[in-house]
Amino acid sequence: MKIKFLGVGTASAVDLYNTCFVIENDAKFLLVDGGGGNYILNQIKKLNININDINNIFISHLHFDHLFGVLWMISTVSKKINNGQYKGTLNIFGSKKVIEIIHELFRLTEAREISKKIKFIAVYDGDKKIINGIEYEFIDTHAKKTEMYGFIIKNQESKIVFIGDEPMKEELFDRCKDSSILMHESFCLDSEKDKFNPYKLTHCTCKDAAIIAKRLNAKALIIFHTKDNNLKERKKKYSNEAKQYFEGEVFVPDDLETIDV
Repeated sequence: MKIKFLGVGTASAVDLYNTCFVIENDAKFLLVDGGGGNYILNQIKKLNININDINNIFISHLHFDHLFGVLWMISTVSKKINNGQYKGTLNIFGSKKVIEIIHELFRLTEAREISKKIKFIAVYDGDKKIINGIEYEFIDTHAKKTEMYGFIIKNQESKIVFIGDEPMKEELFDRCKDSSILMHESFCLDSEKDKFNPYKLTHCTCKDAAIIAKRLNAKALIIFHTKDNNLKERKKKYSNEAKQYFEGEVFVPDDLETIDV
């Protein structure tokens, strides 16, 4: 299994694409969020992924830097379906609210029905779905700003946890402990918190994410949803800060980077 990052930046990032990624298993793809615009199509192309091979999308929440790229994916796939270029169905997973909003946006902006080959599947806390041969358990993350979902992937070798782009809440710790990999947002370095105000925006620092990973007894931490103010030193600085508080492996991917898991 591989995680291919299309983007790792915050909503306001300019030199990084907004955070979204693809999980690849046996040459099948699940897209997780879509970033903020049609640049997602370019990022997918750069990773040599054929859109026709993406048959599943999960949307964690309705913020524009996660949702709007998915709308471009739906529009692109719809055209391919109409032209006979897309085989099978596109399954879109998200909360009931996410699905309702997508339908309303298409009704208002494109004034047309979404293709029947695009299927919407509402998920609820604790739901388990097999997607591309992998079992996903969906989690209501109890986010403060908006309804937000993440997931836990479990198999015999690993336990991977993704909880969106707010800090993990205490009430989720028991469900997410002892993970092989924790995927966690880190809005900025701890030394930059007075400048970027992560807590006011319901985010956390790299230090905070590392402490959470240690408390969860995670084996590895993937840091994403970061600022892009210092790209040259970004990977080094975030890694160094995390390693001060967490003894496991630390990954700070760039846009278009792949991690084997």
